Amino acid sequence: MFFKRKEAQDQLDQKKKLPPGQSLTQKWPVLHVGSVPRFNPAAWDFKYLGPG
Repeated sequence: MFFKRKEAQDQLDQKKKLPPGQSLTQKWPVLHVGSVPRFNPAAWDFKYLGPG
């Protein structure tokens, strides 16, 4: 029982630290909108053409 109460208290404490309109998640956050495009790393090149 104590552990559940402690977990609930921790969640309440976290909610107090969040900006308005935000919610705490226990899952990996979604960092995109819409479907994720297919990606084939074997067919992908990365080139940096900046200074240097």
